[in-house]
Amino acid sequence: MKIYPRLILFVLAITFQFSAFAQVNIGVKSGVNFTAIELSGNTTNDLNTHTLSGSNHGIFAEFDITSSFSIQPEVNYTKKRFYYDLVDEIDGRADYTFKFVEVPILAKYKFGNKHFEAYLNAGPLLSSFVKGEQVTTTYGSETTYDGNRRTRVPNRTINYLDQNDSNRFGVGATAGFGIGTKAWKGMMFLDIRYAINNVSFATPELSDVELNTQLFNLSLGYKIPLGK
Repeated sequence: MKIYPRLILFVLAITFQFSAFAQVNIGVKSGVNFTAIELSGNTTNDLNTHTLSGSNHGIFAEFDITSSFSIQPEVNYTKKRFYYDLVDEIDGRADYTFKFVEVPILAKYKFGNKHFEAYLNAGPLLSSFVKGEQVTTTYGSETTYDGNRRTRVPNRTINYLDQNDSNRFGVGATAGFGIGTKAWKGMMFLDIRYAINNVSFATPELSDVELNTQLFNLSLGYKIPLGK
């Protein structure tokens, strides 16, 4: 059984535990990621990576323990993207997209009223590496009227962790803040978050790689109370 279904079951177990005695809000959110990625390992040769924008989509449940404090588990599908310039006298670059299922468990402090709220949140982050896509682009030396000819190698999709499921799992931490306003029966909110995470994996080109990420996420979302 893959690890990311286990993460979802873990969140469901937490949901049932809290739902018995807390006011529950459920919601969705979607946004954009900007990720600083550092690769280290036996064959990375200190590659200089560059940030590309990614995406983040998720669902969550918020359990109000008091009027100002809540616990919020989430299940998010996250794409983290970067590229690095090719070496060994090859003119081009390699673009990577890493796809994760991530489960933050947040402690949330809220202040405001039923029409407007602001909040701070923080907590641990569990993640499962789903798969990665590599796209390599090279530039030939043949000159045409519009400059160098651009040769694009066909996309190649690789599930990097097929050989070692134990390396799918990563841990990290996240913290952020946000604001929300009353909208229809629920609340629309803007969430700003910072996260750090680490996971090990291997690719056909890179072995025993440590992927260290620092992520800035900006999301819009909507939540609605259950039973109202």
